[in-house]
Formats: sequence, structure tokens, C-alpha cells
Amino acid sequence: MKRSLLSTLAGLALLAGAAGAQAQTGNTMKFGLCYDLSKAYTFVTPQIVQAAKDYATLLNAKGGIEGKQIEIVVQDHGNEPQRGIECYEKLKREGVMVFDYLSTPVSRAVLPRHMADGNVMLQSFVGRGDAVDGDVFKWVFPIGPTYWGQMANNIQYIKNVNKGSIKGKKIAFIYPDYAFGREPIPVLKTLAEKEGFELGLFPNPMPGRDQPRCGRRSAASTRTT
Repeated sequence: MKRSLLSTLAGLALLAGAAGAQAQTGNTMKFGLCYDLSKAYTFVTPQIVQAAKDYATLLNAKGGIEGKQIEIVVQDHGNEPQRGIECYEKLKREGVMVFDYLSTPVSRAVLPRHMADGNVMLQSFVGRGDAVDGDVFKWVFPIGPTYWGQMANNIQYIKNVNKGSIKGKKIAFIYPDYAFGREPIPVLKTLAEKEGFELGLFPNPMPGRDQPRCGRRSAASTRTT
């Protein structure tokens, strides 16, 4: 939670220059927080929203950003891609130019619209790993690690504890079987070829919580030999 909070707040400051280049309403610079405020991430999103508002109040007391006052606009997307798109379109009409979603499914769904419209999207520990390529994704600003980077770090850690070599080792990846769960797979395949380890991929279909109720036969079918 602390890292996500710091990522969001840092993004508000780091992207101020980009937002300042866009047309804003009057003397106000609007930042949109389209968050899941009703379903999966309610354990953290209200605190991040309040922290962002507090930070905006602090900056406004010091004169704002480039002389403009900061307004934090908040809306719930319930971690649903379609609602995230609706949130983006609504807030765009209200003059918001910088958005944060704190949801990988929503970020992926809205990304093409950001690319077409030229509005800034934060990726705070969420979103597409390949969006780190700023030449391609000009309006996406990843803050903190990506799924790609985190998986590379995991493999490096395993390599370190095995005295610098994982050749011949078996490494299994159990992942949620949907878009962001599959994100690290290309990295794992590349590293498996480079480092010489055997990679096992085990998709966990939604809803993942049903997996432990699989019978013996189903469980046996996932074993590697």
C-alpha cells in the first residue's frame, strides 16, 4: 500500500509538466483518479485518494503547479474495464488530462484511447509491461516496477540463491489465466532459454479460489515429469 501511495503521489508531481502543456480549464489543473472504490481494492484505494487530495491541498497552499491550482477528480470503476472506459470519457469531457486507474484490466482497456487522444496515463504498479517503451507508448508513464521487471527480479533472486546458476532447474509459474496474469510469460520463456532452466506454465482459471477443490486426477495432470 505504501509503495502504491507513493507512486501515485510522485506521479502527480512528475507529470505536472506534461499536463501543463495541455489546455486546462481556467486556472485549474485536473488530475483524474478512476479507481476501484467498491469491489476488489477497497482496502487501499480510499487511503490513496485521501492522500492525493491532501497532497494537492499542500501544493495549492504553496501556489499550485506553474501557478495553477490542482483539482483531484475521483470516480469509481469497480475494477471493470467498460466502467473504466466510461470514467475516462466522462472525466476527459470535464477537462482532466492526467489519469491514474490502479487496475491492470482497466489500464489495458483504456490505453488505446490515451494513445489516440494524447492524454497522460499513469501506470502505478499496474498495466502493460511493454509500456515502458516510451517511443511507442508516448502517453503512458510507468511508475514503479512492471510485471516484466518483477518477474526478471524473481528469476535473478532464484539464481542468486543457487550460487549463480539455474541451468537444469525446474521453475513453475502458476498464473491467473487472463491478460495481466500472462504478462510475465514472454520474459520467463526468454530467460529459460538464456539461463537453461526448465519452465512449467500452469494457468489458474478464474475464479482462482476454486482451484483447491480440484480432484486428485486434475491435480495430477499439472505435474511435470
